[in-house]
Amino acid sequence: MNTDINIGGFLTTRAYLNPSKEALYDVAADRRFNFDELNRRANQNCNALQSLGLEKGDRVAVLSTQRPVIFFSINGFYVLLD
Repeated sequence: MNTDINIGGFLTTRAYLNPSKEALYDVAADRRFNFDELNRRANQNCNALQSLGLEKGDRVAVLSTQRPVIFFSINGFYVLLD
């Protein structure tokens, strides 16, 4: 059994196995996100970073409120780095 999985791999696997299962709840907006939506948004962020020329090993800073956007951004970075 391979236990070397990163957050991007975990999210992709969960989106495949349980796409409609709730993954994240934004209390402030009373909004729920399922694994499929979370994975799609993380991949969108990853693609946006790659289109700007970011590559594995590049450093990225994020300034955000404590909202789901930070989760999508961070997962996009992990997908990019994988």
